[in-house]
Amino acid sequence: MPTPPSQAVQWLKDAQAAVARQEPTLALEKYLQFFEHALEENPALSAVRLSFCLSGWADLGKNYPPAQLKLEQYCEQSLQQFMATGIASDFHDYLAICRYIEKSDAALDTFCRIHESHPALAASVHDLIWEQLVQAKKWIICASYLDDYQKKYELALDVYLGSMRVAQKHPDTGDEFITISLQRFADNIRHLISALEHTGRQQQADDICGRANQAIITHQIALDSFTCAGRK
Repeated sequence: MPTPPSQAVQWLKDAQAAVARQEPTLALEKYLQFFEHALEENPALSAVRLSFCLSGWADLGKNYPPAQLKLEQYCEQSLQQFMATGIASDFHDYLAICRYIEKSDAALDTFCRIHESHPALAASVHDLIWEQLVQAKKWIICASYLDDYQKKYELALDVYLGSMRVAQKHPDTGDEFITISLQRFADNIRHLISALEHTGRQQQADDICGRANQAIITHQIALDSFTCAGRK
């Protein structure tokens, strides 16, 4: 007999079913229940909460204004809570919601303001928005967070190797999981090298480049060698 879904998972299924039946009020209620209470039941649902839940909720909001309004309210509330408490998960919620309501640029601007006005608070969550900072070429801000560049490299490698252990233990995760993990590792290393190079830290960039290329060999990572200006 199959195991019934948990209460939290059932809320998400109920929301999706309500959308299919064109019952937006019920769908919003179930998305809210999942978003507000899923982690109380199972902290492992964090990624689902900030992906499938928000994606479905945002799609609902495109045709049901109350859902869009509620999502925007939660976005602002998450930021206010972070500023008041410094709890990183609130800022993570804020960034995730901004992404799904197409306000990622506004989120980046908000972080830049926090960096200026509350540097310690910004430093505590900079890793959550690091990719955007690099892509936006905010090199002066990036420079503030590069003293621990070796830790950034080690974390990127540890996360990748951890993902590969999960894939080996659970083959049903599939090739897409492996591909995404590989791409995330490659992006993390390239972003780190780019930030180091653009902030006058060529020696450190060369160091990361060399360590990453050695890791490719040691761990048989299916990537081409990384390059940087000092090694061309």
